[in-house]
This record gives sequence, structure tokens and C-alpha cells, in this order.
Amino acid sequence: MNTVLLVEDRDTLRRSLKRIMLDEGWQVYEADSLKAARSNLNSVIPNAIVTDLRLPDGLGTDLLTEAANLSLNPPVILITAYGTIETAVKAIKMGAYDFLMKPVDSQHLLLLVRRAIEESKRRWRYESLMRKYEAGGPVLIGTDPVFRSAVERAKDAAQTDTTVLLLGESGTGKELLARLIHQESARNTGAFVPVNCATISPNLAESVLFGHEKGAFTGATSQHRGWFELAHNGTLFLDEIGDFDFPLQGKLLRVLEEKAFQRVGGTKWIKVDVRIIAASNKVLEREVHEGGFRSDLYYRLAVFPLTLPPLRERIDDIPLLADYFKELHGKRLRKHDLSIDESVFEDLKQYHWPGNIRELSNIIERAVIVSRSRILDQIMVPISRHTDVRQQGSYPPIPLDLKNYTARTIAKIERDLIRAALDKTAWNHTRAAKLLGITYRTLLNKMKHLSIERERL
Repeated sequence: MNTVLLVEDRDTLRRSLKRIMLDEGWQVYEADSLKAARSNLNSVIPNAIVTDLRLPDGLGTDLLTEAANLSLNPPVILITAYGTIETAVKAIKMGAYDFLMKPVDSQHLLLLVRRAIEESKRRWRYESLMRKYEAGGPVLIGTDPVFRSAVERAKDAAQTDTTVLLLGESGTGKELLARLIHQESARNTGAFVPVNCATISPNLAESVLFGHEKGAFTGATSQHRGWFELAHNGTLFLDEIGDFDFPLQGKLLRVLEEKAFQRVGGTKWIKVDVRIIAASNKVLEREVHEGGFRSDLYYRLAVFPLTLPPLRERIDDIPLLADYFKELHGKRLRKHDLSIDESVFEDLKQYHWPGNIRELSNIIERAVIVSRSRILDQIMVPISRHTDVRQQGSYPPIPLDLKNYTARTIAKIERDLIRAALDKTAWNHTRAAKLLGITYRTLLNKMKHLSIERERL
């Protein structure tokens, strides 16, 4: 059950907010002061904290330090009757998840708490994944049932020397799954040798796979060991095996059956003990039917087939994956404490993802590179939320000829749109953000950046 610590000194408001939170099925702990809140935190770690900014014995922002020291680092949402946009932005920079002004819009508060709880859970899962990544293990992220089933079956296969065939579109994580099988197997002290079959020249493939003797051909100035020898007592991962030409498929089949080969130009048979994991983004059964892939090699490889689903079929995993890549690239690029605006997750879920997880990683990396603030928003992560990209299969066309617009002109258009939305909603920030199709937090940031303030009469 999700738990919330609610800190508010006004009894009437605290009881009202507690009631709507209980209706959500959350467990609510109450406090009317900083002292009472700290006492609660000594006995329970909530999923989120909702606190008034001004309390009888201090400021709600003082709880940010306490929250950061807890194992789950629960997000803190501040509410106040004295807020301004500048105060909101300052509080968020201090580490607050978000900021609300009284009178509180209960539905918006519930939405913020739900999002905060989900982000907290994603962060906890991410940190456990990062510990595994830093320990050198393959990181396979996702809770999708089909994906998790493939991972568990891969672990079962790892306990044997059975040949495994991994199928799925490019970018779905086949090499990571192959590395997991190797790491979980008794061969994990041996080498894991990945080979991209699609990049091997047909003229050199035999030499690359099996090695060659000195003088075997022009340029062979020394003996060369091939990938099969390098993988002895370990695992050989043959990625994109469907790209091998027909003659080489026959030679590969012979090696798999006899567990021995000859180097190019050699006469000696070399025995190897290698575990084979093959992978393809092609439908190999169709290739066999159409004559592009040997049926005997296919059945030799497909002893234990596993298929990884494309990213568009596991959209609930996208926020966790995006958070993981945000932290991974942020750490490498020395940009820390970044967060992703919730509206971005909705956009990412609507996209078709022809490049799957690899494409998602690239998009988040680009967003981290161009980021000028802690929050990665829709401008930094340009996936359209208003166009059915699944039908188009590509980014939608931009309706304006932007090269005819200066930055000042674009800012004026954006300022006018925001002012129109605020005027239409009587400057209700929650309703204006919904009308504009952006989040409450993004609206506050844009208002500060564009110096939009309500005129005082």
C-alpha cells in the first residue's frame, strides 16, 4: 500500500486532504508541525510527503533534507497560501517535487501525488539497476510480462549448454540477454565473444570465424586465431546470423556438429568447447521457407528459441527505461540531478519506436546534451503528442516555416498563447496547463522564463 505523510497545521484542511487521500486507497500519516513530521519519519518511510510551506516551528522545505537522507528519498510536494512563481521555482531547485498554492485543487494534488509516487518507485528500481550495472552485470530493465518471461527462460537456459536462438527487432536487447545467459552459466569465467555477422565481408568471414595460417593468402603474414578459438570454454554470440551467405552457413553447420574446424590454409583439426548463442532480427522461419537460410542450420540453432518483444508492445516500461538512460547519460556527461517532465512520458508512450530501446537511449542522450535546466521537457525531447506517429512511422511535419521566425518572434507567440490560456481560465494555473497540453510545472517554468505575471489592479 502506498503511504503519504501529510504535514499541515490547520486541522480543517488537514482532515479534508486526508479524506481524499484515503479515498485513493493510500495510508496517510498526519503531522501538524515539523517536530511531529520528524517523529513520523523515525518510524515510517512514506512514498511521498505533502507539507505546508509555513509551519508553527519552521518551514516545510526543512523536510527536504530529512527526505533526502531516507532510503527511498520520498518526493516532497509543498503547499502554501503565500506562494509566488519565484518561490515555486526556488523550492523546486532546492529539491521539491512540485509546488501548489492555496486554495488547493484537490484533483491536481492527487495527480501530483500519484506521479510523485510513481517517480519514487522508478527511482528506487533504477538505483538497484545502477548498482547491478556498476558491478559489471547486464541490465535488463522492464516489468512487462512477456519480457520478464523471456528473461526468466533465458536464466533457465543458462544452466545448460543448450544452443539458444534470440529473435526480435533491432534494438530490443538481444545482446544484453545473451550476456545474461553467459553470466548466469558455468562458463562465466570464460570469454564472451560477440560477433556481428552483418558486418563481416563474405571474402573474410571464414578467416574471421576460424582463423588462418601464415601464408594462407596474400597479406596473411602471421597465424591468426579466429573467434571460435577466442571463445573456447566460453560463449560465442553470433548476432544477425541471418545475414550469413549460404556457403558460410554450411561451414558453420559443420563446425557446430563436429565441434572442430580447420584454420584457413591449415590441415590440423582444432577442437573447441564453445556455447553458441545466435540472434537475428529477421524471421528465420520465413527465410528458410524462401530459401535464404538453410533449414538444417536453423533447426540446429533453434533448440531453445526466445523472442524479445518490441518496445511499442511494452509501453509501461518506457518511463523506467527513460529514467535509466537519463541517469546513465547524465552521469557520463556530468549532468546530475536531472528529472523528466511527466508530459514527456506520455509523448514517449505514443511513439512507434522503430529503433526500439536503442532509439530511446539515443533520444534521451540528445535531451541530456541540450538540457539547460534540471527538467527534461517536451522541447528537449521532441516526440509529438498531438500526432498519431504510429500511423506515420516518422516524426510529424512541422506546420510552420520556422526559418522565417526569429527567436524573439517565437517567444512572443508562446507568451501570447500562455496569456490567452491564463485569461480564459481566470489565471487558474492547473486549468491553463491542461488547456495548453503541458504540465503545471512546465507552465510555471515558462511563465518565469517569459516574465509572465498577472497585472495588479
